[in-house]
Amino acid sequence: MKTFTGVIISDLHSGDHLAPVADHFQTLDQETVEPNPIQRALNSAYDTVAEEWSKPDLLVSLGDATGGQDRHSAGTSVWSTQPLDQINNAAALLAKFQAKHIAVIRGSGYHVSVNGLPVEEVLAEKLHALPVGSGNMRSALKFMLDKFGQRLHFAHHSPSSQVEWYLTTPLAKEGIRIALQEGRLGKVHAVFRGHNHYYVKVEFWNQLLVSCPCWVFPGDFLHKKSGEPLSIIGAVRFQITDHEDSFGKRLRVQKHLFPIREANTRVVTV
Repeated sequence: MKTFTGVIISDLHSGDHLAPVADHFQTLDQETVEPNPIQRALNSAYDTVAEEWSKPDLLVSLGDATGGQDRHSAGTSVWSTQPLDQINNAAALLAKFQAKHIAVIRGSGYHVSVNGLPVEEVLAEKLHALPVGSGNMRSALKFMLDKFGQRLHFAHHSPSSQVEWYLTTPLAKEGIRIALQEGRLGKVHAVFRGHNHYYVKVEFWNQLLVSCPCWVFPGDFLHKKSGEPLSIIGAVRFQITDHEDSFGKRLRVQKHLFPIREANTRVVTV
């Protein structure tokens, strides 16, 4: 039985003070970025995934690979507002997987564009990513993978819910939208989305929907919306086989989630 393996890294937010940073990373100004305690814990978790799920057939960067220039907070949430610093760090982190192929999805304009130019296209060029975009573009807002008769739809943007007991609703909406366009898209067996920074998996009898976890903890801006913003750290892996297993399946999805204790709300006893 042949197996095709893919790993999804979503919302890496390279450059953020609360996201992973490559070992001994130096900026273009030759300054070494010293990780804080939360970054050290994130680095350890990220390295664990890169080691345990190394050398996949496909690595998908599912949008927001960089944190951006942080205009809302005057650049205080990032260790560099230089897009090339953030791109170089993201490339170093993604390269740790030693993937056979890489696909780069573009994320939110606030994080990954400079004057309308998508910096994730530069990342895709740097990583020699698959040309999933239109024309000569290597990056794209979305793409589909067709392997062994299984069709997987990838995009960063997704509806969101601010109410925890409705977290499955945005995914269900995406599934319905995809199903309604089956005449144009063909049958889509699985849908993967980023953007929301939490892990949710919804499986119907004919479709699998996954909201992928992230690699960044919320900063000041998101704390203005809630005292405890939801942020789930981790990655997702999928495996497609050319024949059904004993349960009649050809597509399986795994999660690797990490409780980063260094980011927990501090409890004080007085």
